[in-house]
Order: sequence, then C-alpha cells, then structure tokens
Amino acid sequence: MRHAIAVLTTVLMILAAVPARAIVYVSTDFPTLVADARAIVVGRVVALESRWNDGRHGIETLVTIEVEQYLKGDLGTSVTVRTPGGQIGPYLSVMPGAPRFAEGDEVALFLAGNGPALPHVLGLGQGVFRIVVDGAGRRVVVPEMLSASSQVPTPVVRGDLMRRPAPLDRFAAEVKALAARRLAR
Repeated sequence: MRHAIAVLTTVLMILAAVPARAIVYVSTDFPTLVADARAIVVGRVVALESRWNDGRHGIETLVTIEVEQYLKGDLGTSVTVRTPGGQIGPYLSVMPGAPRFAEGDEVALFLAGNGPALPHVLGLGQGVFRIVVDGAGRRVVVPEMLSASSQVPTPVVRGDLMRRPAPLDRFAAEVKALAARRLAR
C-alpha cells in the first residue's frame, strides 16, 4: 500500500512540474468578422503547399485561391494565404480550430494581415465559409460551426435558423452591406 501511495505521489509531482498548455478559442460574431477582415474573397482552392515555418518549429500550408469575386478589398486575381498545420512527408502538424483545405474546395475567406507578409484566415476556422451546391443546384454558403451572438457562452442548438446554409448571392449582399455600414461611420 505504501508503495502505491509513493508511486501516485511521484506521478502527481511530475505532472505538477510540467507546464500546462491550452488553446483558447474565442468565438466572434459575423459583423465583427466583416469589420476586422482586410479582404473577403470568394473563390476556389487551386493549390496547396505545406512547408516548414520559420525556425522549423512547425508546419504551415500555403493555400492558393483563384478569385471569383471580392466582397471586401482586393488582393488580385489569385491570392495565397497561410494556414497553420499541414503535412511534410511523415510529419503532420495539426492546430485545433485551424481550417483544412483540399484542391477544388469553393470557399469564402475572411482574410487578415498587413504588409509584405502573406495574409492569413481571420479567426482560424471562423473566417472560412464553405460553398456547396444544394439539391436544387444553387450555390449556398455553409456557416461556421461555432459563432458567438453575445459575450455570454451559449449552447449550439441543432436546427438553429442562424446556422442554416444561405444562397451565395444573399450571403454576398449581407457582407457588402455590413462592410458599407462600417465605412459610413
């Protein structure tokens, strides 16, 4: 019995000495995403390239988007964005909350970043909206999985009307209206 207590105590002491790390994922609302985005692009993923980041401490993926339209800003006919994570040979890097893409994906991306550095997706996965074709052949935007409508934590409710797919033209009109209101202030 004493041996078991000694082992348990030793294990607890070792665990207490190891620094705890956590990722805090702060959700934001849609108007804030629009306001904070440097550019909002609708397009198709045409290329993916994983590479070591500076100092070889992790892997990032460069995602090249062929632009269909900009809902805010303009970064050219194609844009390359950085996303955390990716795979190089046997090395896989995954960051919780970060988006993953495949060639051919149609997306609406909310982008941030300044200067000569490549832009990145705003709010990790919160700045990614997938575009799919519904049963009627319409292109619809699938909203993010989690979003905050207030500062108070709220449960995700299955069937919530705010989480239903919206036609791309309605989504684009809403984004442009929110961006215009912000500029008018």
